[in-house]
Amino acid sequence: MSASNYNWVCFDCRFSIRAPKVSKEAPLCHLCKRECYCLGYKVEIPKKNDKKRWDRLRENCRKREHQRIDAESVGTTRRRHDIEKEIMELESREVSPGRRKYIDSLRKKLET
Repeated sequence: MSASNYNWVCFDCRFSIRAPKVSKEAPLCHLCKRECYCLGYKVEIPKKNDKKRWDRLRENCRKREHQRIDAESVGTTRRRHDIEKEIMELESREVSPGRRKYIDSLRKKLET
């Protein structure tokens, strides 16, 4: 089964290209030779001469990227707190070799 093509854009040149998302590298802009940004396959691409819509599209992409980063950070913090809470709960129980091993493995998860 082949992968569908996505819209890739260069915001500076207002250039767009369709290419597979699963490729190893982002396609390069044919004009400035920088990597293009992946929009997906559903986002409407403005006409090249519509600077306001290109600026709006760029700003929307920035906002979505910041939201994704924030959500990822919250998820990571939440997982860390869950692991710390589980370690505390396990340490409050009787000591056993299996439990000690499990606590050590949880501590290793916290280091990564």
